[in-house]
Amino acid sequence: MTRLPEPQPLGAPVWTDLASPDVEASIAFYSELLGWSFTEPAAEFGGYTRARSTDGEVAGVGPVMEGGFPAWTLYFRSADNEAAAASIAASGGTVVVPPMAIGPLGSMLVAQDPTGAFFGLWENGEMTGFEQYGEVGALAWCDLRSPDPDAARAFYGPLLGWTFAPVEMAPPSYTTASLGDVDDPVAGVGDFMGIEGVPPHWAVYFVCPDADAGVETVKRLGGQAFTPPFDTPYGRMCPVADPSGAAFWLMSVPAS
Repeated sequence: MTRLPEPQPLGAPVWTDLASPDVEASIAFYSELLGWSFTEPAAEFGGYTRARSTDGEVAGVGPVMEGGFPAWTLYFRSADNEAAAASIAASGGTVVVPPMAIGPLGSMLVAQDPTGAFFGLWENGEMTGFEQYGEVGALAWCDLRSPDPDAARAFYGPLLGWTFAPVEMAPPSYTTASLGDVDDPVAGVGDFMGIEGVPPHWAVYFVCPDADAGVETVKRLGGQAFTPPFDTPYGRMCPVADPSGAAFWLMSVPAS
């Protein structure tokens, strides 16, 4: 199993959760697709439940908030959400959900960057985020699809302590994001890369044993694939949506 450092570094992706119009239906879908098991929905947190893969927690599912829509939200680790909220507002972003304590687990906020993409910040309490990463059933990558990647880099760099580098064989608009000067990417930032008709968003990539079989399962369970699966140097992948319309990526990674 691949585990990230505990606690994970400031600025790293630490959690992702799904806003679902039907939590029970989402539990059934992702259980079959990714083999997840779920905690009992917590009434004190609006019916929120955490998903577990083989050896650790990997994601959450909760009901769509009033005025919201089905979507995956990606959270990055923050040292101080109150200070981060002020920085977001001063840098042209919008705080959508102000810093909010989640019992003893930690503090969250949700914001929209200046290019229109939603994201979250998590300030650690008892919960420090992903327990499994990069293996079947877990998140393996995330990247921003933005109409203005340069503006996005100018926003996220100071906020999360990121530096950026081009990617060989990728479009010029696409860069990786690393923490400080460490050449160990935690995310990608780019344009829509040929996918049309979607809003700015953070894309989350989950690993499955076989991308082609996973896409067929998505379709059988009432979801959709936006393209056929295709090969990349990093594995075979496909953008899909669950039956509620929440988009994500499926990928199978090479043994290397």
